Amino acid sequence: MKTARATARRLGHDASSIAEAEARWATKGSASISELGDWDNCPLKHYLARVVRHQPEVPSHYLVLGIAVHDALHKIADDHVHGRDVDADRIDHLWEEAAADAGLLEHYPDLLGEGRALTQAGADLLADITPDNILALEDWLPRGFAVGQVPIVGRLDLAYLADDGAVVVLDWKTSKRPPALRPGSRSGAGPGINPQLGVYACAAQQLQADGIWPDGPIRAVFGMLRQERVIGLDLQDEDPARLRAWIEPLYGAMRSCRDPQPTPNRLCDWCDFQVACPAFVPLEPDLDVRHVVEQLELAGVPWPRIAAEALTVNEEGLAAILATEPSVRDAIYNGARR
Repeated sequence: MKTARATARRLGHDASSIAEAEARWATKGSASISELGDWDNCPLKHYLARVVRHQPEVPSHYLVLGIAVHDALHKIADDHVHGRDVDADRIDHLWEEAAADAGLLEHYPDLLGEGRALTQAGADLLADITPDNILALEDWLPRGFAVGQVPIVGRLDLAYLADDGAVVVLDWKTSKRPPALRPGSRSGAGPGINPQLGVYACAAQQLQADGIWPDGPIRAVFGMLRQERVIGLDLQDEDPARLRAWIEPLYGAMRSCRDPQPTPNRLCDWCDFQVACPAFVPLEPDLDVRHVVEQLELAGVPWPRIAAEALTVNEEGLAAILATEPSVRDAIYNGARR
């Protein structure tokens, strides 16, 4: 815990408050979907945000933007369900209201246009869903829901019955790049499946078994607002034991919170804890793969992680480096297969 506690002290927390936070965390008996994702992304970030509960004076722009867009889309979807007209003026009103409530108007007014465009993209996706087919809208997961031995709490952004009869569970994303659908776990926690999608599949299975949702194929997806499309996985045949093999070790590592180390990755540029993180290496947006590889190597990131990050940067940069650097090419592909 030496690195984590030292980082917390650099953020202004004293030894007493850190000890109290760790004791409080030790009594926690459940996990949220976002907590599992935070731990898998970067254990140190999880420790600072979830265990120590550090609150930056001004939250990061990506967090405020995401909260505002999610709030606006929830209200638009509610209008859609209840048959209220959702025209451009209504979307403008709901977006402005959500932006003010989230603090975007106060802290990041230059992002208002970007957020309005993302909200419109979500409204367009919602317009293609038959209102009577919406099964859940910001609903809590079923009481007592668990994946194996892991009790999970959280809300579903949206669930609906698709035209092909599939039950679709959707989570809105404002990020520039889609999350990995079947990543190799950064915590070494079993076979790869995105933690959010795995939990959504288990929740849908339980709701169908309880007769609350209709039977049918299960599809867990991300609504990628910048790309104006939905991506995801058909998970109706996903073996529940395989999902447990992914979630349970992840939860065990998170709950024990043993020596949470920083894990440099492509989300670091949007992290609230850059100023104190011992591993933060600034990466400019849209860099080519060669530079990303160099920066991650300098930060001491192992090759399997470098491969995972490099493969998500951009196809043009990847093609250039594969054409000119056989050793890097081989390392990327070998790392990606591990």
